[in-house]
Amino acid sequence: ILHVVTSPDAVTGGGLIERTLHLARALQSAGATCAVLTLDIGLDEARRRDFSGIELHVLPCLNRRFYVPAATPGHLRRIVATADVVELTGHWTLLNAMVCAAARRLGKPYLVQPAGALGIVGRSVALKRLYNYAVGHSLIRHAAGHVAVTTGEVTEYALYGIRPDRLSVIPNGIDLPTQETPDC
Repeated sequence: ILHVVTSPDAVTGGGLIERTLHLARALQSAGATCAVLTLDIGLDEARRRDFSGIELHVLPCLNRRFYVPAATPGHLRRIVATADVVELTGHWTLLNAMVCAAARRLGKPYLVQPAGALGIVGRSVALKRLYNYAVGHSLIRHAAGHVAVTTGEVTEYALYGIRPDRLSVIPNGIDLPTQETPDC
């Protein structure tokens, strides 16, 4: 499983990278092989250790305002070709659009997990509309699977033509303590 998320940094990547990292760990503990494709934003040695046991593909970031990856289509195709399935986290990213194009050319199924990022809100409204017109709507509609983090995302998916019966709602999980707690 190739997980794609723009930023590995806990600050700039926020909940998206933490959700991706926990999902990859859980899938690996269930026997899957996982890799993460991301940009080099905030990726120091300490953060790299957080990905221990998970194959990490890191692309240089050319523009930190719009997170433009430095990758050729051939390079991305080689990474995507190793996956059985691709999972795209977030929505408004050039990296997702590029990986989606590679997955579709290779006939690889991909699923989307926007994690609250489908609505056109916040900064860059005009750019988001352009993104959706150019690739966003197609990226969502052609996905083999659709994951919502909350039931509220069901209505956002509907704006892209995705029916509720095509969605899986998978909320954020929690880490259970690994040590036994003393009886009090």
